[in-house]
Amino acid sequence: MFVVDQKQAIDSVELLEHRLRSVMRPVSPDPAFISHLRNRLNAPEVVYDNHHTAKQAFVFVALGLFAGALLVWLLRKT
Repeated sequence: MFVVDQKQAIDSVELLEHRLRSVMRPVSPDPAFISHLRNRLNAPEVVYDNHHTAKQAFVFVALGLFAGALLVWLLRKT
């Protein structure tokens, strides 16, 4: 098992933070973007209920069967 001295671990994290601070510049996000994002995250999400009812399913199946029968009839006719 690898045991690290707590002070050594803190020093290495602080060194890493210092290096990152010197290499990277802080980002200041656009306040309008932040406000828009906050509003989108806090607004209730609109959920659309797209489930088909039994009546709609029956109509789809009936139309499919009718179209199939019509196609068979047209193919046999020619």
